[in-house]
Amino acid sequence: WKAMRFGGIDLLVTIKRNLVPDDTMFMGADPKFLGKFFELEPVTMYVKREAFMLEFFSYELIGAVIGNVAAVGRADFV
Repeated sequence: WKAMRFGGIDLLVTIKRNLVPDDTMFMGADPKFLGKFFELEPVTMYVKREAFMLEFFSYELIGAVIGNVAAVGRADFV
């Protein structure tokens, strides 16, 4: 993603064609009008120690809900 500002509007631009097809734009309202974000499981760290080797990773489980369907939109330019 690349963030930019154009004509007073904040834009996120991507080259990932599998996410956003060519000539398509998705729009969203301010996050306070969009929906809710949930942390279903807080950040957890797993540590494994064997002799002089140390292995670790962390993970969390998150989720989001669009609570206001009028806050998101898609425009196709043809």
